[in-house]
Amino acid sequence: GLELRLDVVTVDKTDLSFLNTLESDTLQGLSLARAKITDADLTLVTTQRGLTWLDLHDTAITDNGLAHLKSLSRLQSLNLVRTRVTDAGIAELKKALPHCTIIKF
Repeated sequence: GLELRLDVVTVDKTDLSFLNTLESDTLQGLSLARAKITDADLTLVTTQRGLTWLDLHDTAITDNGLAHLKSLSRLQSLNLVRTRVTDAGIAELKKALPHCTIIKF
Protein backbone atom coordinates (compact mmCIF):
# COMPACT_ATOMS: atom_id res chain seq x y z
CA GLY A 1 0.00 0.00 0.00
CA LEU A 2 0.84 3.65 -0.08
CA GLU A 3 2.90 4.96 2.82
CA LEU A 4 2.12 8.49 3.85
CA ARG A 5 4.88 10.26 5.74
CA LEU A 6 4.38 13.66 7.29
CA ASP A 7 7.18 15.94 8.47
CA VAL A 8 5.92 18.77 10.66
CA VAL A 9 8.29 21.75 10.73
CA THR A 10 7.41 24.90 12.64
CA VAL A 11 9.08 27.91 14.19
CA ASP A 12 6.42 28.74 16.77
CA LYS A 13 4.21 26.50 18.89
CA THR A 14 3.19 23.50 16.81
CA ASP A 15 -0.56 23.04 16.34
CA LEU A 16 -1.36 19.37 15.84
CA SER A 17 -5.14 19.77 15.74
CA PHE A 18 -5.08 18.91 12.02
CA LEU A 19 -4.49 15.28 13.05
CA ASN A 20 -8.14 15.17 14.17
CA THR A 21 -9.20 15.76 10.55
CA LEU A 22 -7.42 12.66 9.22
CA GLU A 23 -8.76 9.12 9.19
CA SER A 24 -7.17 7.14 12.03
CA ASP A 25 -5.19 4.88 9.68
CA THR A 26 -4.05 7.58 7.23
CA LEU A 27 -0.49 8.13 8.48
CA GLN A 28 2.13 5.41 8.73
CA GLY A 29 4.93 7.79 9.69
CA LEU A 30 5.04 11.11 11.50
CA SER A 31 8.10 13.27 12.16
CA LEU A 32 7.74 15.93 14.84
CA ALA A 33 11.50 16.35 15.22
CA ARG A 34 12.39 19.77 16.62
CA ALA A 35 8.68 20.70 16.81
CA LYS A 36 7.48 22.90 19.67
CA ILE A 37 5.18 20.31 21.23
CA THR A 38 4.18 19.39 24.77
CA ASP A 39 3.27 16.11 26.42
CA ALA A 40 -0.42 17.01 26.07
CA ASP A 41 -0.01 17.37 22.29
CA LEU A 42 0.72 13.65 22.06
CA THR A 43 -2.95 12.92 22.80
CA LEU A 44 -3.60 14.17 19.25
CA VAL A 45 -0.88 11.90 17.87
CA THR A 46 -2.68 8.88 19.33
CA THR A 47 -5.64 9.54 17.01
CA GLN A 48 -3.39 8.11 14.27
CA ARG A 49 -3.65 4.42 15.15
CA GLY A 50 -1.92 3.35 11.93
CA LEU A 51 1.45 4.89 12.85
CA THR A 52 4.34 2.47 12.48
CA TRP A 53 7.04 5.05 13.17
CA LEU A 54 7.21 8.30 15.09
CA ASP A 55 10.12 10.73 15.34
CA LEU A 56 10.11 12.96 18.44
CA HIS A 57 13.81 13.81 18.61
CA ASP A 58 14.79 17.26 19.86
CA THR A 59 11.43 17.85 21.56
CA ALA A 60 10.49 18.62 25.17
CA ILE A 61 8.57 15.35 25.58
CA THR A 62 8.79 13.69 29.03
CA ASP A 63 7.65 10.39 30.53
CA ASN A 64 4.17 11.90 30.95
CA GLY A 65 3.92 12.29 27.19
CA LEU A 66 5.12 8.75 26.55
CA ALA A 67 2.18 7.40 28.52
CA HIS A 68 -0.13 8.67 25.76
CA LEU A 69 1.66 6.55 23.16
CA LYS A 70 0.82 3.19 24.76
CA SER A 71 -2.28 2.87 22.58
CA LEU A 72 -0.29 2.99 19.32
CA SER A 73 -0.15 -0.80 18.99
CA ARG A 74 1.28 -0.75 15.43
CA LEU A 75 4.24 1.44 16.39
CA GLN A 76 7.51 -0.25 15.39
CA SER A 77 10.01 2.61 15.65
CA LEU A 78 10.18 5.57 18.02
CA ASN A 79 12.97 8.17 18.04
CA LEU A 80 13.42 9.82 21.45
CA VAL A 81 16.93 11.24 20.94
CA ARG A 82 17.44 14.51 22.86
CA THR A 83 14.11 14.43 24.69
CA ARG A 84 13.42 14.63 28.44
CA VAL A 85 12.32 11.00 28.62
CA THR A 86 13.93 8.78 31.29
CA ASP A 87 14.96 5.13 31.17
CA ALA A 88 12.07 4.35 33.53
CA GLY A 89 9.61 5.96 31.13
CA ILE A 90 10.99 3.94 28.23
CA ALA A 91 10.78 0.71 30.24
CA GLU A 92 7.11 1.44 31.00
CA LEU A 93 6.35 2.07 27.32
CA LYS A 94 8.15 -1.13 26.28
CA LYS A 95 5.72 -3.12 28.44
CA ALA A 96 2.82 -1.80 26.34
CA LEU A 97 4.70 -1.85 23.01
CA PRO A 98 7.15 -4.78 23.18
CA HIS A 99 7.69 -4.86 19.39
CA CYS A 100 8.64 -1.19 19.16
CA THR A 101 12.30 -0.25 18.68
CA ILE A 102 13.03 2.83 20.78
CA ILE A 103 16.04 4.98 19.89
CA LYS A 104 17.39 7.12 22.74
CA PHE A 105 20.97 8.28 23.33
